Amino acid sequence: MFLYSLSIHPPTAIMQTITGQFSDAKEQHILTASGSLLALLRAHPTVGRVETLVSYDVFSIIRSVASFRPAGSARDYIIEATDSGRIAILEYLATGNRFSRVLLESFGRSGVRRLVPGHEDPSPVGRDHLMHRSYYVPVNLCERYRLLSTDKKQQISGELDQSVREIEREISDMRTRSAF
Repeated sequence: MFLYSLSIHPPTAIMQTITGQFSDAKEQHILTASGSLLALLRAHPTVGRVETLVSYDVFSIIRSVASFRPAGSARDYIIEATDSGRIAILEYLATGNRFSRVLLESFGRSGVRRLVPGHEDPSPVGRDHLMHRSYYVPVNLCERYRLLSTDKKQQISGELDQSVREIEREISDMRTRSAF
C-alpha cells in the first residue's frame, strides 16, 4: 500500500516567473511556478487584468523554469527541472488549452528525492553530473571503482602499476576537486 497526499489548496507563493510567446499568437504570456503548480497567464487587453489560461500540477516540486525558442520557431518552449530528478520540455497547445510534454529526461538526484530508480550509488558531492553525461558517453571507470570486488581492484591496480590504496586516494582527490 502506498500513501499519496495532495493538499486541498493549491500553492500560492510564486517561486519563479518567466515570460514568452508560448502560443502561435503574437502575444506575451507569463508563466509562474509555485510549488508543484505551473500557471500560464496573460494580460487581458480590454479589461486590464491578468487572467489564467491554464494551470497544471506537475506532482513534483519545481526547482527551476526557463524558456527558450528553437531557431526558426515562432513560439517559446518551457524547460522545467523538478526535485524528482527530471528535466521536461513543455509546449503550450492553445487549441486544447493544455501543456504537452515534448521531452522528459532523467538527469539524476537533487532536492528532496535522493535517488533515481536504477541509480544505487549517488554522487557524494550532491549533484550527479556524470549520470547525465553517461547518457551520451560511457561512465568513467573511476566513478565506479569503489563498487568493484577486491579481485577486480587488484587486477586494475596491477595494470596501472599502482596500489589499490593509491588509486582510491587519487579518486578521492578528484571528487574533492569537483565538489568545490
